[in-house]
Amino acid sequence: MRALGRFAGTPRLDPAGRNNEFKQNSFCQSGTQTGHEAWGVFMTGRQQRGLAGEAPRWRGEVRFAAIFLGLVGGYYVLTVVPWVDHYLMLPVMVNSAQITSWLLNLTGAKTLAEGFVIQGPEFAVAVRRGCDPLEPIMLLGAAILAFPAPAWRKVWGFVPGAFLLFWLNIVRIASLYWAGQAKAAWFNSFHEEIWPAFFICVALLLWLFWLRWVQGKPVKKA
Repeated sequence: MRALGRFAGTPRLDPAGRNNEFKQNSFCQSGTQTGHEAWGVFMTGRQQRGLAGEAPRWRGEVRFAAIFLGLVGGYYVLTVVPWVDHYLMLPVMVNSAQITSWLLNLTGAKTLAEGFVIQGPEFAVAVRRGCDPLEPIMLLGAAILAFPAPAWRKVWGFVPGAFLLFWLNIVRIASLYWAGQAKAAWFNSFHEEIWPAFFICVALLLWLFWLRWVQGKPVKKA
């Protein structure tokens, strides 16, 4: 705008045509400058409206899904490895059977744990894959690890959740023993329908509570 004012204020020595040429050139320069300013205002408004942030939002969702599915898939791949089955899966199943048998004996069931088998006077339960707590613990851990949050919050979400799921699985095994001793049809219903759905719901609720805790922010008073 300053150049336009200077050119417009110097008509004394220039012919009319040249003066018009100066005005035209100055107009083009000011128009170019205005265009750059308008582009800057447009980009600033774009950022303020959050249009530039739309891609990171859906990228975050894709990142969560990729990490979660990758961890879940990696877990199921590892479960078919003999070394993992022998040194991780089997000890968990054996310890679960022993703890459950100990709790059943407190109620007068008179059971004996032999490996991963809980043997009672009239009924026996074998703690095999699907009766261990590793799968729901893995699902909870994968969801927590996939979500962007500080490491200490992930630890505080996973450790208590895994502890709760482990002991809930002990209750499940004990209930299956009692159900099977009472009626075989009850054992099948609890084992194949009720407990699997209940475990998924519990793992999901634990993750949702943790997510609310992570995203919760105290209200700041002005």
